[in-house]
Order: sequence, then structure tokens, then C-alpha cells
Amino acid sequence: MPSNSRLVYSTEGNNLCSVCGKPLNKCRCNEAVTAKPVADGIIRLSLDTKGRKGKGVTLVTGFNATPDQLKVIA
Repeated sequence: MPSNSRLVYSTEGNNLCSVCGKPLNKCRCNEAVTAKPVADGIIRLSLDTKGRKGKGVTLVTGFNATPDQLKVIA
């Protein structure tokens, strides 16, 4: 390869996350699974509109639950 050329595309290696498809050095899938929100047992309801173009969303915080338990509660 000449010294003034550069690699544009390569099929060498599989450096992509199988879950999110991002490069492994930028993937945060494992961190999201292991990180649990802090719950103190006091359930708090709040209205949030940040990043939603003014549309309100009710946030419920303060308790730990599995996804199955959250479906039952909802």
C-alpha cells in the first residue's frame, strides 16, 4: 500500500457489540445492566418535560422492581 493511502473499509475482525451494534470501546450495554438505581423506599411522582419539546411525562422513582413487576404495577 502506498504511504499516502488510508484504509477506508475493512471486514477484518468483529469489534461491534452484538446487542447495540456500537463499537466495543463505545458500548455501554454491560454498564446499563449492572447499574441499579438507588431506591430508598419512598415513592416519588414528578412531572418532567426536559428534552420532550414541552410534552409532560410522569416519572415514578424511589423503588426497585424487575421489569415483570413494573408491568404488573403499570
